[in-house]
Amino acid sequence: MKETQEEILQKLEEEHTQKVNSLFLMCLEILFIFGVPAFGVLLVYKLVYTDALMLQIGLPAAFFLSWTIFLLRWKQLSSEIIKLESNLKRAKRNAEDERQKNNPVIEDQKLQEESKESQPAVTPENKDA
Repeated sequence: MKETQEEILQKLEEEHTQKVNSLFLMCLEILFIFGVPAFGVLLVYKLVYTDALMLQIGLPAAFFLSWTIFLLRWKQLSSEIIKLESNLKRAKRNAEDERQKNNPVIEDQKLQEESKESQPAVTPENKDA
């Protein structure tokens, strides 16, 4: 059975809500994205290397790695949301068009407006005619 525009619109809105909620879950991911590499560098420093050079190289590398992972993840999630929002707008437009086609009152109002626009306006020049 073919889905109506209203059903498609409802599914897209639910999916959009889920994506926005996943942004909140990304806050927890950020703790791991930034914490795990930094903790790893400190752990290696304490257990294996006791040289300060390890910290001077390792912590900036962990910082760069964390930001790279974060920005890639953010770009992926934001592109998904942008795509979803454009699909949602298109579905809303299609649902509105479908509602107007199924509602003859709106169609009659459009026809009346069009007929009023097509009638020439009464001006002083063509009033005598």
